[in-house]
Amino acid sequence: MSKQKVLVAGGGGFIGGHLAARLLKDGFQVRCVDVKPIDEWYQVFDEAENVVADLKERKACDEACRGMDDVYNLAADMGG
Repeated sequence: MSKQKVLVAGGGGFIGGHLAARLLKDGFQVRCVDVKPIDEWYQVFDEAENVVADLKERKACDEACRGMDDVYNLAADMGG
């Protein structure tokens, strides 16, 4: 049986990073996507697929979701 594939949108954020850590620990295949450069992510996991993309763009959303079984959408514009 293959691993369930999960997308964590906003995976570079504080909560997204902790969710990704738990999903990896539980044996899921994880794709983390965030608009921030990877060096600004709270946590980066070598065993995850880490993608920098702007999920406000439809094409980026389609590509990020392709092949995934589940999506956790934690992506948000926090302002600033």
